[in-house]
Amino acid sequence: AGLIKEFLEDYNPKFVGLVGTPSQVESCARNWRVYYTVPDIYDSKDDYLVDHSIITYLVNPRGEFLCFFSKEYTVRNILNNIDKQMKKYNEKMNPFA
Repeated sequence: AGLIKEFLEDYNPKFVGLVGTPSQVESCARNWRVYYTVPDIYDSKDDYLVDHSIITYLVNPRGEFLCFFSKEYTVRNILNNIDKQMKKYNEKMNPFA
């Protein structure tokens, strides 16, 4: 878990990384429709490349999937979509506000 946290800090310290057994990782990847491959041979002390999907998922505070963003999305598209999703979520959670 420490290596994942260290790796993610290079991107954003608020990112959450998940770890598990190969079976757990495979199950999670399948549920979230994430593609990945781990090289057949690697030295765990050195860096190695894992080919994987490049998708950012938006989930609500309850951990429920809302939408995803691929690398084709612009910052403006992402911000507009997040704003729309937040408004929908807030209306759903507090319909009398």
